[in-house]
Amino acid sequence: MLPVLKEKNFILLYKSLVRSHLDSASSIWSPMNMQLVEQIEGVQRRATKQISGMKDLVYVERLRKLKLLLLSYRKIRGDMIEIYKIVTGIYDKNTCGFLKSWKDVAPRIGTRGHPFKLYSQQARWSLRKKLVRFENDEYVEQFAY
Repeated sequence: MLPVLKEKNFILLYKSLVRSHLDSASSIWSPMNMQLVEQIEGVQRRATKQISGMKDLVYVERLRKLKLLLLSYRKIRGDMIEIYKIVTGIYDKNTCGFLKSWKDVAPRIGTRGHPFKLYSQQARWSLRKKLVRFENDEYVEQFAY
């Protein structure tokens, strides 16, 4: 039988011990198949059941009540933060050769209102295809607050 925790204690322990390991360098270790994603999500699913009064709730309701996020949302958020760092110049341009600004690729073509339009080169390896994912504007709009 698993021990039962109070919400406040669980959130403190979970965010400091479990989620910090899951989120560290998530854009690098990101699982590539759904089986691995489900295994990692299962850690959060099982952990939230240990809270008193939450065992009977659906997983999404437990997350909402605890103000926690799905792994997929945290992954997308991490990717967007990494892209922001690349675009604003926090990272060295030479280390991010696969992702370039349009002004570097075609300097005479305007970017229609902002200098942050990105050009992604065709990826030859399946690993690089999944390293930084940005498909279209719907990807960003889906998770906008």
